[in-house]
Amino acid sequence: MNMPSTPLVTRSAFGVLPDGTEVERVTLQAADGLEARIMTYGAALQALLVPDAAGRHDDIVLGHDTLDGYLARRSFFGATVGRYANRIAGACFALDGAVVKKLGDPADGWSVQERVGMLRHLEASGVPVLSAPDRLNVAVNRYRMTCELVRAGLPVPPTTVTEDLDEAADAVARYGTAVLKPLFTSKGRGMRRLEPTRGLRGQLESHRDGGFGPFYLQRFVKHPGRDLGVAVLDGVCIGAYWRVAGDDQWMTTILSGGRYEKADIEPETTVMAVAAARHFGLIFTGVDLIEDSDGRFNVLEVSAFGGFRGLLNGCGVDAAPMLADVVLRRLGEARR
Repeated sequence: MNMPSTPLVTRSAFGVLPDGTEVERVTLQAADGLEARIMTYGAALQALLVPDAAGRHDDIVLGHDTLDGYLARRSFFGATVGRYANRIAGACFALDGAVVKKLGDPADGWSVQERVGMLRHLEASGVPVLSAPDRLNVAVNRYRMTCELVRAGLPVPPTTVTEDLDEAADAVARYGTAVLKPLFTSKGRGMRRLEPTRGLRGQLESHRDGGFGPFYLQRFVKHPGRDLGVAVLDGVCIGAYWRVAGDDQWMTTILSGGRYEKADIEPETTVMAVAAARHFGLIFTGVDLIEDSDGRFNVLEVSAFGGFRGLLNGCGVDAAPMLADVVLRRLGEARR
């Protein structure tokens, strides 16, 4: 860059922080027209105007025109790297704990299980992990999760798990209508409703050849167009919501056109959901239940990673700060 013998530097007011501190913008201009505008707020590069071959100037960095834009959104536009931007010999930091909200797409079972394995190493080093990796590993696998529900004495729809295609076809025939589910999935992705028709074997072969694992088949429960989600935080129910199916849909998931509605549930239903959550020992989870034609509930699953959206959209409950409070309390107790 061809700098003039006396670089042109100017300062101007750019805004005021909430505490009253004035923020300036320092403008550096070069002889060839290059111009850099830097704020005294974090030494952030607010604009960089570069001339093209025709002498036209254009701003080539992302930034806001006013200080208010930076204060309204916590972004790192133009951020200046701190004192060190490389590896530091012998560097270390203290990690008080880790809270797990998501480990990637649950449909990618291999990678999720490997990440749980990494969390085990973290836990073994003395860092508290919430929820415990061993508990997450059970809940993320539909087969293991269902076995645990049965072991806890909770009602679940009749279920068959097999690698044999003929046995899978026989199970569909017994159930009349069945739901085929991947062992690793979320939001209903990869699920199929099957009936004992001529095309059944082709559908089962497609599942097998697609690498979705064993045939996990559950009798289809004729529900009233909705299923129930119950959010449990630290062993306590903090809200419940219906997932109402879209028009002409048997699945109630939001991806298939469903919607959330607040649910006022009976005490015995709450007890069932909390019992399921406590059996898995998860700090925050969603328990999915399905209502049959007689009004009785069966437990479909206990989520390894509880969701925020159903509670927020259906009940107006923001679970994120509630979860943070529980985590901080648990970590505080662990340090004593």
